[in-house]
Amino acid sequence: MKNLKNTFLLAMTVVFSLPAFAQTYIQHNVNQAPLLMADAGANVDFCAGDSIQLGGNPSGIGGTAPLAYSWAPQNVLNSPTVPNPMAGPTATTIFSLQVLDAQNCSAAVPVTATLVTSSAAFSAVPNLLSVAFTDQSTNASTWAWTFGDGGTSTTQSPTHTYANAGTYLVCLTVNAGANCEQTLCDSVTVVAVGLSQGMASNSIQVFPNPATGESLNFTVSGVSLAQDVQIELFDLQGRSVLQYKGSGANARHILNVKQLAAGTYQYTVQAGESRLGSGKVVLQ
Repeated sequence: MKNLKNTFLLAMTVVFSLPAFAQTYIQHNVNQAPLLMADAGANVDFCAGDSIQLGGNPSGIGGTAPLAYSWAPQNVLNSPTVPNPMAGPTATTIFSLQVLDAQNCSAAVPVTATLVTSSAAFSAVPNLLSVAFTDQSTNASTWAWTFGDGGTSTTQSPTHTYANAGTYLVCLTVNAGANCEQTLCDSVTVVAVGLSQGMASNSIQVFPNPATGESLNFTVSGVSLAQDVQIELFDLQGRSVLQYKGSGANARHILNVKQLAAGTYQYTVQAGESRLGSGKVVLQ
């Protein structure tokens, strides 16, 4: 009986044991789309009035084609549904890009467009033929001066000496970055020591000086009756603040200075095309 039992167990082993070559393997291949990513491009600086292009190269990668694009805000874009739209913002703006693939998978990313602004401004203090210029610009990183006589400078606050007396147009161009330039031009008048045209120093008299009233009196001698006398006042920034024109036949020329603020002013006196002289007067 014992031998019969062992024989049965051996038979069972033979029946239920399968060789290795008879085993079955099932393999599944899964094709997964690459990860969807959006690229709105690098942050950009722009000047007022500029148009800028947004988006990366490319603006969307991965996912299941085709890809759809949606930009916001839309009001400053030439098209909100293209990968690389043109934008014309008027202020610093944060744009957002959303990319959607055929399986409704989405990716979103922002980009900032920063408005760069600058304002050119300067003051000028003449001292005879020399003028000290002071930059008063805002948000400027470079300075380019032209002094009206062919001279130039890239110093922030230069001093320039003119060869001859006269009125010159001075221009300052400042750059705030991103090639955002602003230019301001103003006239500056410089005078030489003494009087021109060989006239005596007592040929022009100014009184009262300092002036405490509403009038300033000039007497000019040695002027032809046919010539007009032209008198001009300038503030210390070289800006013309008063112009007067009278006949050379007049012994006295009276300027109304009531509208001028108290301070020191420069004057020039001219007869016809000839510069007679210049000086300073104080209004109180």
